[in-house]
Amino acid sequence: MKQLSILLAVFMGLNSNLRAESSKKIVSDIIVNTSLQNAWALWTTEEGVKSWLHIDAAVIEPRFGGAYELYFAPDHSDNNTKDCKILTYEPFRKLVFQWKGPSSLAVMNDQPLPTRVEVQFESLEKNKTRLHFQNIGYGEGTEWESAYNWFTRAWFGAFEDLKNTH
Repeated sequence: MKQLSILLAVFMGLNSNLRAESSKKIVSDIIVNTSLQNAWALWTTEEGVKSWLHIDAAVIEPRFGGAYELYFAPDHSDNNTKDCKILTYEPFRKLVFQWKGPSSLAVMNDQPLPTRVEVQFESLEKNKTRLHFQNIGYGEGTEWESAYNWFTRAWFGAFEDLKNTH
C-alpha cells in the first residue's frame, strides 16, 4: 500500500497540469435537415462554420492537431479562438477541439485550455443528421458560472442558426 501511495504522489507531481473534470457541461442534441456529409462540412470547413456562426473569418485545418480558430471580429484579438487545436478528427463521426472565451471570460483562457467542444455525428435519414454536442471542462466558482451561463446562451442561439442554415 505504501508503494502505491508513493507512486501516486510521484505521478501527480509529474502531471501537475492534470485537472479533475467538472461535471458541468453544455449538452445538446441538434437535428439538422441535411446529409451527414453536409453536416460534417458545417463544422469542419471555414465556409461551413462561417455560414451559421456568422463569424468574420476562420482557420480550420481538418486533421488531428490542426487549427480550429474562429474569428468573431478579427480586429479584436480577444474575440477569437486563436491557437485552439483539433483533438479528435474522425471524419463523419466525431470532432473534438479546444475552446476558449473572450478576454472578459479570462478563466477559460488559462493554459492548457480547460474547455473543449465535442460533436458526434449520426445520420438519421438521407437528409437528416443528429449532432450530439458537448462543451466540457467548466470549473467551479463565480467566474466559471459566468462563463458557463454566457456560453449556454451563445451556443443555443447559434444552434438555432445552425438548424435554419439547411
